[in-house]
Amino acid sequence: AISQPPTAAPPTTVSSISQRNQQLARTINFGNALEAPTEGAWGLILEENYFQLIKDAGFSAIRLPVKWSAYALSAAPYTIDPTFLKRVDWAVENATKRGLSIIVNMHHYDELLTDPAAHLERFLALWQQIADRYKTQSEQVFFEILNEPNGKLEPLWNEYATKALAVIRQSNPTRAVVIGPNGYNSIGRLEELALPSDPNLIVTVHFYDPFSFTHQGADWVTPVLPVGVVFPKNGVSLRTPWQNYSWDSTINVKADSSI
Repeated sequence: AISQPPTAAPPTTVSSISQRNQQLARTINFGNALEAPTEGAWGLILEENYFQLIKDAGFSAIRLPVKWSAYALSAAPYTIDPTFLKRVDWAVENATKRGLSIIVNMHHYDELLTDPAAHLERFLALWQQIADRYKTQSEQVFFEILNEPNGKLEPLWNEYATKALAVIRQSNPTRAVVIGPNGYNSIGRLEELALPSDPNLIVTVHFYDPFSFTHQGADWVTPVLPVGVVFPKNGVSLRTPWQNYSWDSTINVKADSSI
């Protein structure tokens, strides 16, 4: 049996989507922990004091990347591991009790990107469980349908996002839901995003230019970009050959001579 969701009173009022979007004005990404194949595999385990540090630093919200697909059955009914659910509950509670908003997203569902048709049913079942679990949480809790859609999912993304939203709306009719375009949420692909008719959506885009500034020292880039880059340099924006890069990409480029 699935453990019971955290207790909370159902939200009695709903702010405008613009007001809720303002809750995300200063958001920090809690990456490399619950988005890893197992927590700790990428060198980070969440601790309660992190939430207080974030609060004290003046942030208003946390984005919590979660690899749900690593903690759920591969066959129907695709049940999410109860112990892992409690771990996410813990993160949600530690954020909201400090007045922080939190975006619970679906991260690194790699199989959905490479074989969308085979994983649509599971994708929707995961969201049904997530949405039902947090349906009584306040509007401090946001959902993000999928991080950086790409690959074979791209031609189907608008359809799949609409289906996932419909599942969420069964239990969360007014929950703020974050959605982004194809190409790893690339801002250059924004015009391809067909938003469902829904007044409680927030659009997200990922923009990493100039890449030689935003990812200096990143050890997953070949070659590793030099550190100490100042933006702008001598009053001129940096030029960069790295465009629309994402965490899951593999690139080989020459160092930018303009740095």
